Amino acid sequence: MLKKYLILSVLALFGLIIPQTAQAQIKNVSGRILEKHIGNKGRNLPFEEEVHVLAYNTVEAARRELEKLKQPGASAIMAMDYDEEAFPDAQGYYNIRVADSGAIVVFVSQGINALEPVQGRLQIDFLIEGAIQLQGVTVTAKSPVVTVEMIPTIDTGSTLETEANITIPYHTGQDNSRLVFQPIVIDCNTGDTIYFLRPHVYDGEEYALTQERRMGFDMDHDVMQPFISARQLTDDPFGIHFQASIKKPNVKHNYTVIAASRMNDYVKTYFADDTQITSCMARHPFQFLELNQDGYYELDPAMFRENPRNEMHEGSENISLTFPVGKTELDDNPANNDALAALKETLDEISNNPDFTLRNVVIQGFASPEGNFALNQNLARGRAQTAVRMLEGKVNARFIGFEEPEIVSWNVVADSMQAHGFTAHAAEIRSIVRQYPNNMNAQWARVRVLPYYKTEVEPYLTNLRQFTARWTYQTNRELRPRDILNYYYNNPDFREGGPRQFTHYDYWNLFNMIQSPDSEREKLYRRALRESYQFDARPWVYAGNKVAVFDMERDSFNINTLRPFIDINVNRVNVQRGGQGSPYYVNLAEVVGNQAITYFYQEETDTAYHLAKMLPEEEKYFPIKRFTSVRALLFKRDKSKEERDELRTAVDYVTNSSTLNKAVMEVAQGQNAAAAATLELLPEDEPRRWYLKAVLESRANNVVASAQYLNQCFQLDKKYILIMQNDGDLTEEVKDTWETMYGLQ
Repeated sequence: MLKKYLILSVLALFGLIIPQTAQAQIKNVSGRILEKHIGNKGRNLPFEEEVHVLAYNTVEAARRELEKLKQPGASAIMAMDYDEEAFPDAQGYYNIRVADSGAIVVFVSQGINALEPVQGRLQIDFLIEGAIQLQGVTVTAKSPVVTVEMIPTIDTGSTLETEANITIPYHTGQDNSRLVFQPIVIDCNTGDTIYFLRPHVYDGEEYALTQERRMGFDMDHDVMQPFISARQLTDDPFGIHFQASIKKPNVKHNYTVIAASRMNDYVKTYFADDTQITSCMARHPFQFLELNQDGYYELDPAMFRENPRNEMHEGSENISLTFPVGKTELDDNPANNDALAALKETLDEISNNPDFTLRNVVIQGFASPEGNFALNQNLARGRAQTAVRMLEGKVNARFIGFEEPEIVSWNVVADSMQAHGFTAHAAEIRSIVRQYPNNMNAQWARVRVLPYYKTEVEPYLTNLRQFTARWTYQTNRELRPRDILNYYYNNPDFREGGPRQFTHYDYWNLFNMIQSPDSEREKLYRRALRESYQFDARPWVYAGNKVAVFDMERDSFNINTLRPFIDINVNRVNVQRGGQGSPYYVNLAEVVGNQAITYFYQEETDTAYHLAKMLPEEEKYFPIKRFTSVRALLFKRDKSKEERDELRTAVDYVTNSSTLNKAVMEVAQGQNAAAAATLELLPEDEPRRWYLKAVLESRANNVVASAQYLNQCFQLDKKYILIMQNDGDLTEEVKDTWETMYGLQ
C-alpha cells in the first residue's frame, strides 16, 4: 500500500512541478533578519527602523536595484521594480514569494542593506552588522519542509549523471519512525512516470528493534529490508545525498527526479513531502564536440566477389528458311542448309562446353498475313515441324519442340512501309485493321485490292516468313560483365520487381562497371540490399555497409541499416559463423565502426561506447574509440583503474584533435581560464565560440556579458536559441536577461 500511495502522491504533485521547469519556480522563502553590532558577538532583535524585504525574480534586477538604494539620500520609495515586498514581524521573521533563480534585497536605510541570491533555498536568514552584511545563512533547523540543494545534472547523451543534497527538517524523524525516500524519474516532455529508482530506507533505533520483533526476528519478511540503510534516523535535520546514473529511454527528451519522502510510525504516515530534486535543465558538455573522422569505413570489395550460381540462361536467333508456295517441305535453296548449319553450330557450342548444359530448343514459325488465316496457321505449324525434324538427332538437347505459330499483323507491315517513306499508304492499312480488329481474313480481303498492293506492299511480306529458334541452357560459368551490363540496361525481366533477379555475383560486377553518376551507383546498392532482404537467407552486408556510408556522407545516421549485421552480445569483431559449407561473418570491424559512429551522432553514448570497445587498437579506429571513451567515462563515477587509464588517453587525444574540441573539453572539465584563452583562437564567425564564452560568463555570474555573447552567437546561427533553452549550463537569469535585452529583436 505504501508504494501505491507514493505513486499516487507523486503523480498528483507532479502537475504542480513539471510545468514550471521551463521557467523559474516561484517559492515561499522565509527567514529572520537580525542586527549584529560591531564588537558584539550576540544577535539583537531587528532594527528600530522600518525594514523592507524586496523580492526580484532575477539576481541582475536585484543588483541594479541595490545600486540605486546605495545612493546618498536613498529611501525605500526608490525601489520601484521589485516583484514582491514584505515586512518582518516584531521578532524579525519574514515570508515572501520569489523565484528560485531570483534574489532577496533587505533595505533598512542608506548603507544598511543586503542582497542574497535564492539559489533554490527555502529559508534565508540575514545577519547584518552595521552597514556590512556578514553572511546569508541557509537555515533548515526550523524549516517545515524538505529543502534541496540541486547539483547540475550532466547529460552525456544516453545517460544522466544526477546528484542532489536533501535535508529532512528538524524534529521530523523520531526514534520510533521509518523514513522512506523514493526517487522517481519523470519525463519532462510528457509528464510520464518512467521508473522508480532504488529507494532509501532509514529506521530509528527503536523502530528497528520493534520491526525486527514484528518480523519474527527475520527481517527478510520485511519487503523494504534490501533497502534499509545502516545509518539510523534521528530527530536532527536529516541529510540525504542522492546520486544516480539514469539511462534515458529517449535521448531527445529531458528528465527530472522527484523524491517522495514518507515518515511512518507503526500505524500511520505522519509526514509526506514530494520534492523535485533535479532540474529538467541538464548540462550538455559534449554537444559541441566534433568527431574528427576522416571518412567512413569501407569494406574490401575483393572479399565479396562471390562465385556465380548455377543458373538458367536463354538465347535466341532468327533463321530464314524458304518453302515452295503452300508447302511444308523445304525447297532446294542452298541458303536453307546454311541457315540450319549456323544454328546447329551455335547450339553445338553450348552443348559441347563442359560448363553448359543445353536444356531445350524451341522453334516458332511466323507467317505473313496474306491469305486465309487458318490456312496460314497450319502452314506455319507444319513448316516449324519440318525444322524441328531436321534438328532432332543433330543437336544434343534434352528437348526440341515448337511453339504455336504467330501470324504477323498488318500493322507490322504498315510500320515497315512507314519507315521507308510510304506514310500515307501505311496509314490506310492501319485504318483497315481498325475497321476489322478481330478478323484477319477481312483485313486481307481489303488490303489485296489496294492499287499499290503488288508494288509497295508485297515486297515487305517476304521478310516476315521466318523462324525464331530459342534455347535455354544451364551454366555456372562466369557471365561476361558486358552481358550482365546489357541485362541491367536492356532486359525488362531484370528490372527491379521483374521476374528475374541479379545475383551477388552480378551485382558485384555491376558495382565495378557503373562508376558514375553517384546517384546511379547509390540506387544500385540500395536495390541490391532490398533484394537481398527479399530473396536471400540473410541481407547482404557489403551492400548494407555501402548504403550506410552513402547516408552518413549526407549526415543521415540510421541505426537500423547496419543493425542486422551486428551481434551486440558478442564483444569482438570479425566473427565467422555458418560452418565451412556456407560461412558468413557478423561484427565485421568496418561495419561495427560505422555503427558506432551512427550511435555517437544519435547520442546513444552507451551503445556507441560498447561497439567502439570491440574495435581493434588501430589508428583508423582511434577517432571513434577515443571520442566515445570521453563521452562515456569523463563523468562516470567509480571508474576502474583500466577506465581511468583509458580516459587519460582519450582526453589527450580529443583535446588535441582541434581547437574547438580543446575548448569544449576545457569547458566540460571546468577549466574556465584555459577555456577562455582557447576560445580566443577560434574564428569570430564561429557561433560556438560565442556560445561557450556565454557559458563561462554565466558560471562567473556575469549575467549581462553572458547574454551579450549569446546574442552574438544567435546572430550567426539562430538554431542555438533552441539549444540555449534546454541547456543547464546557462542560468535562468542569463536566459531571462537575453530575452529582455534581445528577445524581441
